[in-house]
Amino acid sequence: YEIVREVTRFFIDVDRLVEVEEKDEQLFALLRNYLDAAERAATDGLPIGQSRLLTEAAYHKLFILLGYQLELRNCIVSHERLRVGERFFLSFESGGVVSALHAQAVRDAQPVSENAIKTLRLMVREPLNQIAKIILDPKTLDELSRIRSNYRRFIRD
Repeated sequence: YEIVREVTRFFIDVDRLVEVEEKDEQLFALLRNYLDAAERAATDGLPIGQSRLLTEAAYHKLFILLGYQLELRNCIVSHERLRVGERFFLSFESGGVVSALHAQAVRDAQPVSENAIKTLRLMVREPLNQIAKIILDPKTLDELSRIRSNYRRFIRD
């Protein structure tokens, strides 16, 4: 039931964010891959956390197709590589991660954990069927859901 609910919500959002008259093979491939991965998750009886992560990854892949890819490797202000162990912030308006040193220069910077950034990188890079295999702590999964929700709202506004 939870997987069906997640898939339904995702498709409702796709309908809201995408012009349906336009042919888009990449979008169609994403939707097909998401349905296939969700079906496998349901068939394999994956825990709800892993199926939620699959949906979060599908959203971020959708955002990229819509032209909203976040910079996740370098600070968007200084363009320096992010360093392990530092504090980080996320800015949708500026398009990515900001180091703590430069966070005050960005109006909408919100704190983001290093685990969330690492997972976002994986979600962007890996195919959906691989994402479903990742086991993530509930705190990071909740943070990813919050990020996705806020980013979706930013894109729609």
